[in-house]
Amino acid sequence: MEPIGTQGAEKQQDLPEVIPAVEYLKAARVHLRSNRRKEAYSILLQANGIYPNHPVILSYRGWLQAVVDKKHKSGLTACRKAVVLFKTSDPDLAGRVFPILYLNLGRTFLLTGKKRDAFDNFRKG
Repeated sequence: MEPIGTQGAEKQQDLPEVIPAVEYLKAARVHLRSNRRKEAYSILLQANGIYPNHPVILSYRGWLQAVVDKKHKSGLTACRKAVVLFKTSDPDLAGRVFPILYLNLGRTFLLTGKKRDAFDNFRKG
């Protein structure tokens, strides 16, 4: 019999280390600042596989999907889903996150030629 707290310790060592969502976002933003959108998109695709319902990851991934892969419809769907998924009662957090979500949604609308929808979302953000 194994001591309490050590059951399955060997199995835990075999598990890959999970990278926090914020680290993926930081890495993607570094690439975006250098206008390396493909690299940022690649990072966000990886992050989206681990955090499929993370609003900020989903939002950036949707915008970059429209930019890099020219998949405007699915990019819009992802950006819209990100806005719906984000829920908080913290006004400070909402004040930092909603502008990002609406910015990416507006950018994606611009790529589809829907300037009015883009403007409306930029204003909301």
